[in-house]
Amino acid sequence: MRLFFAFVALLITLRTLNAQRSSVVPLSDPVYRAIDRLMARGLVDTIIVGQRPFSRGEVSRIVGEARAHLERGRDGLARDHAIERLLDDLSRRFETPPAPRVAYTGRLDLLAVTTNERPRAIPADTGLGGVDAVIAPLGQRVSPAAGRDALDGSTVALELRNELAAGSRATFVAHGRWRGSTDPAFSGERALSIVELSARVRASNVVASIGRAPLVWGQSRQSLFLSNNARALDMIWLGTDHPWRLPGVLEPLGSAALSFFAADLGRRQYFPHTKLLGYKVSLTPTRTFELGVSALDFVGGRGAPHASGGKVLENLFLRPFFPVRGFQFSNEMLGLEARLGLPSLGGTQIYWEMNLDDFDWSRVKSSLWTDDAGQVFGVRLPEAPLAITLEFHHTGTRFNRHQQFLSGPTVDRVLVGDPLGPDASGGYAFVEWKDFGVELATEVYRADQYTIVQPPMRFLLLERRPRERRHRAMVTARRGTALTVQAGIERVSGFEFVRGSTRTQAILAVVAGVPVKTHR
Repeated sequence: MRLFFAFVALLITLRTLNAQRSSVVPLSDPVYRAIDRLMARGLVDTIIVGQRPFSRGEVSRIVGEARAHLERGRDGLARDHAIERLLDDLSRRFETPPAPRVAYTGRLDLLAVTTNERPRAIPADTGLGGVDAVIAPLGQRVSPAAGRDALDGSTVALELRNELAAGSRATFVAHGRWRGSTDPAFSGERALSIVELSARVRASNVVASIGRAPLVWGQSRQSLFLSNNARALDMIWLGTDHPWRLPGVLEPLGSAALSFFAADLGRRQYFPHTKLLGYKVSLTPTRTFELGVSALDFVGGRGAPHASGGKVLENLFLRPFFPVRGFQFSNEMLGLEARLGLPSLGGTQIYWEMNLDDFDWSRVKSSLWTDDAGQVFGVRLPEAPLAITLEFHHTGTRFNRHQQFLSGPTVDRVLVGDPLGPDASGGYAFVEWKDFGVELATEVYRADQYTIVQPPMRFLLLERRPRERRHRAMVTARRGTALTVQAGIERVSGFEFVRGSTRTQAILAVVAGVPVKTHR
């Protein structure tokens, strides 16, 4: 860890700069939907979807590449005035003029939410390990999400995001939030809280950041590994700003993006201040194929099993791939994902994610589907004129659960990955047209009771409990970045796994924002 801090300090002193800004584009920005449109049209060659958020410089590069292909008429593309207007708008927002010595930008948002949704705790222990998390599907899908509470009652919040750029080498972000609500926050969110507080520095294509900052890994709308469901992580992060071409014998693997982080999960963990270590490697061997490999390791904290630094690193980098024995001091996860574009089908994209919470060769089906893994299968259809995305999510009985780290993969009782949680399945449809969107969802949650028998390890069903079923529809309307209105309704049967218990829940959310005057 000391070497990591030393490397960050070295980056700060480097004088090799890039003219593009190192600041990050918030995950709630509509530019990400715009980039999906450009990809569907086949206008983007080099992009890593599985690691977000993007920097302003990376968005500028993507927009420039798309414009160049459109002007050259790639693959006989017909002239599309809507895409041209989109590129014009993105160029104005993300142009990269010579950076001044210091530049300030800010944004003020007013958020108002009213709902009768009742958050539901995930069953703490079904005999297969613990997890301390709460789900609230309506509230957790209201933009901008990221761990913000939307509870039974009404919530009003003011957020001010301040960004200070020192030339093109460093960016400082301070994003604060004031919240007033008729109900207390299940995640412990206070009246005044920090959404983001970070410093980010760039040297050539290498970026380092320290502080509370967002991080999303995955192809789907709600990734299995790291999503926008929980608040931003308090972390040290090191990675690449944009994909870089691998040299020498690795050149056939195409372009790559790398990242590594170490985070503190806070005092509300079962072992207070458990650390989360993670890394990801993404490759694009061709312009239509992306492959990602990632690993997470939950380790340490007050009262947790002890391990030396060498053992921790060996566990993080070797155990996910090799049969290394004798590591019982942490909870590690291995992630695999792939995305394939199909130009012959008008730019259709298919993608897949898998998160392995454990793996045992003696029970392959159990490890890959029934018990230990989470799986996501998705398809994005070409825009004609509607943009349609279909996804299926499945999580095993032991997914997100652990015998020692009983909080599971959470921050302040909110899952850092897929909000579906363990032992559940969900089907989703996302339909978008211009600034309007509809999300349809149907989900099944299970809370059956088991006992573990070994050797060999197997899981015996003790009690089959009623299923909880949720059917949900949400509508979103946007006016650029100035106004977002969302309304949703959900029908729940078997609520809290009680037969005959039903609820009808609804939510209405409005987010209005204005930019604060920019100073250069």
